[in-house]
Amino acid sequence: MEALLLAAGNGERMKPLTEGLPKPLLPILDKPNLIWHILKLKNLGVKEVHIVARKKEPFESVLEDFGLEANIIIQPEPKGTGDAVLLARDYISDEFALIYGDVYLSSDFSFLKEARDSTIFGYMVEDVSRYGSIVVENGKVKEIREKSESGNGIVFAGVAKLDSSIFDRLKHLTKSPRGEYELTDVLAGLNLKKLPGHWVDLAYPWNLLEANKIEMEVNMKSEVKGVVEEVSYLHGKVYVGEDALIKSGSYVEGPVFIGPGCIVGPNAYLRAYTVLVKNVKVGSSCEVKNSVIMEGTKIPHHNYVGDSIIGRNCNFGAGTKVANLRFDRQNVKVKIKGQKVDTGLKKFGAVIGHNVQTGINVSIYPGIKIGSNSVVGPGTLVYDDVERGSYIRVEQKTVKKSHHFARD
Repeated sequence: MEALLLAAGNGERMKPLTEGLPKPLLPILDKPNLIWHILKLKNLGVKEVHIVARKKEPFESVLEDFGLEANIIIQPEPKGTGDAVLLARDYISDEFALIYGDVYLSSDFSFLKEARDSTIFGYMVEDVSRYGSIVVENGKVKEIREKSESGNGIVFAGVAKLDSSIFDRLKHLTKSPRGEYELTDVLAGLNLKKLPGHWVDLAYPWNLLEANKIEMEVNMKSEVKGVVEEVSYLHGKVYVGEDALIKSGSYVEGPVFIGPGCIVGPNAYLRAYTVLVKNVKVGSSCEVKNSVIMEGTKIPHHNYVGDSIIGRNCNFGAGTKVANLRFDRQNVKVKIKGQKVDTGLKKFGAVIGHNVQTGINVSIYPGIKIGSNSVVGPGTLVYDDVERGSYIRVEQKTVKKSHHFARD
């Protein structure tokens, strides 16, 4: 069996995390989501993996980092999932597994071997309005209704076991109302099975927090490969990677994942569901809660980060704080493509892109996005989104006056 992974989406709703980084390469613990897919497929005995992507970079470099190989097929224009699958017709001759690169799956993929004939996998969700709900008849797909009314229902999970006959179906596909060739339009008549394990559609930044939380609960094991100095406390399920260092006085309240090369402390506090991906520093008197901090980022002095996602190679000035709770206790909303979207969360912090630098005593409101390569000057209160490559600061004025004090 071969495998086809779809990874050519723009990831607009995930910005600024997808500025320069394709959505399938966002991290689940210390590995990109797509790499987890490939590793699980290799464990199944899949020998050839094909990836449909917009560009070969950075996929080639990431595959090389993990010692993996794949055939990368370029989809130059975003014409839809149907077009993406059809591009692989010259590379796949028979049976293959199809998996979307931007869905998180907690299972080990053994269900793909167990499936007979062409089968798609569905997942029950509480609100099908964002997806197309599957209508089932005698264990087969009768139709997939795009953008159905709200309510419970089964949606296509972006996972299927197919054969080369799917390419004949796709040849006759016409564009959908939104102007794309949709794979879901040719799935009628195929077997439908329930997807085992957990499934998360990585559509919005807060979905990345959800997926990492599930991975820590379901698959992560407690293990210490690095160094934990005396008078540090690890409670619950905690993973400490190779060459990581937990300095004295630090308190880690699991589940927490501390990736390779990370430095924590001294006197730092990591709260539940925190992920430090790789080579991250959380320094003296810092607190991090339920957040994903990506490679090379430094949160070194008197910082608080709650319920947030911080991109690669960021550097926080001393005293930078990320708020995660509105005064009115209402759900936090985030501006996505110009519209306010309800996260469904009472607590949600910031989404900060890559290579962002903040000065001392910066305060960031809940639900704020800061674009990559931005600089936020000292003492700034960030209450609105910051565009990529911006430099924002507070104008201050010093007033000098003469004072005459009366003497007794």
